[in-house]
Amino acid sequence: MAKPEKRDRRDLERLKEGECDKEGDVVFCRERGKIEAYPIEEAPGSMSETAIIGLILGILGIVLLPLPFIGISSALLATIFGGAGIYQTRRGLRRGFSIALAGFVLGIAGIVGFIALIAGFLSFATSMGLRF
Repeated sequence: MAKPEKRDRRDLERLKEGECDKEGDVVFCRERGKIEAYPIEEAPGSMSETAIIGLILGILGIVLLPLPFIGISSALLATIFGGAGIYQTRRGLRRGFSIALAGFVLGIAGIVGFIALIAGFLSFATSMGLRF
């Protein structure tokens, strides 16, 4: 395991428990009160679970779009989790930026698709003489 002497000790002391900071190919994390250094590919929690959840919910939001509350709920949650995944991966401490972005985009597409579906239904219903 690499030693944290590469960085100024004062920079690393600001890390809170469970926080990490990246410099080059090394990630410095405060765990159990000590500062540990990891190569980037061995960093703890290197894949963002939030990004994966956002992608899964985005796919479900598109597939389940015709179902009244499940489709739109999945799409809304996909945008939330996708956005949180983008935020987590933005600094490069966690991997999965493209997965988070895909979940976010699918969530937005699901919301737009749901709005289009409702507008189409209302248009069809009013053309048939139904009033709401």
